[in-house]
Amino acid sequence: MSAKGFQFTKRFWLIYSLAWIPYALTYIVIFITQSTYGVFALLFAMGRNIIPVAILGVGVIWICNRIDWSQHREIWFFPLHLFLSIVFSTIWTSILFLLLTIAASLQTGVWTPVSFLGNALQWQVFTGIMIY
Repeated sequence: MSAKGFQFTKRFWLIYSLAWIPYALTYIVIFITQSTYGVFALLFAMGRNIIPVAILGVGVIWICNRIDWSQHREIWFFPLHLFLSIVFSTIWTSILFLLLTIAASLQTGVWTPVSFLGNALQWQVFTGIMIY
C-alpha cells in the first residue's frame, strides 16, 4: 500500500484473488450440505455468486482509495460508507437476480423473473453489506 492506497499491481491481483477463497469454500460447504446440486451445477452457482461480488469489490477498493479519512470529514465518512455498502449490496443482489433469471429462462425458454425465497433476500443484502 502506498500513501494513496492500493496499487493495482500483479501482487494486488494475486492477493485479491486468493482472499476470495474462504468465501468460495464457505459457499461450497453450505450448498453441499443444504442442496441437491451436482458438482458442475454447484461450481456454476458458486461462480455466478462470487465473480460479480469480486468484480464489484474492486470498485469498492477504488472508491476507498479516493475517500480519505480526516478530522474534517469524520461527520460524513461513516454515513457515506454505510450508504455505499447498501448501494453495493443492492447492485450485487440485482446482478444475482438477473443472472438467476437468465439461467431459468434458458432452461424453460420463457423469460421469468427469479428472486430469492424466504429470508434469503435479507441474508443476501446483509452479506453484501458485510462484504463491502
